[in-house]
Amino acid sequence: MPGAEPKKPGFFDKGGGWVDALGILGDALAGAAGRPPVYTQMKMQRREIERRQQTWSQKQKAERDEWLWREQWKQAHPDDQFTQFMVAGGIDPRSPQGQALYKQRAEGMAAPPLMAIDGFDAQGNPTKTFMPRPTFAPGQTTPAGPPVGTTRNGYRFKGGNPNDRSSWEAVGGASPAGGATFR
Repeated sequence: MPGAEPKKPGFFDKGGGWVDALGILGDALAGAAGRPPVYTQMKMQRREIERRQQTWSQKQKAERDEWLWREQWKQAHPDDQFTQFMVAGGIDPRSPQGQALYKQRAEGMAAPPLMAIDGFDAQGNPTKTFMPRPTFAPGQTTPAGPPVGTTRNGYRFKGGNPNDRSSWEAVGGASPAGGATFR
């Protein structure tokens, strides 16, 4: 039962008082014969070891309690803004949905800040246009290319795949195949 004192052994039980009585008697006889006491020295060493073990156990328990308290506090008070927003939005960061959001955020942070979009110039030479990578926003889809109507090197983007020649038209009505060659 918690809080109950352990039963102390009787005088003649294992660990009882008779052991101390015999030890003290042995030390007295050794002292009479001119030898140093053995039992008292050993008893003092055992008590010191028990005291150190008890102190160590108390320190370990205090450190464990402190760590547990800190972890609970961290969960209740997240230190990063992303987790605070998730909690404010009713999403448990430890749930599968919260873990998926963390993964998406980490992937977005690991990506380079610019993305390259392949295209062609007026002469049909391949080009790369660098645009800022879209920021993280769940549920949004990123556009496949520049906005419809964007003009670049004498061509206007009609929509679709920006790498496809048929997605571009020459400004002024001329067909891309009419004067320029795409490779």
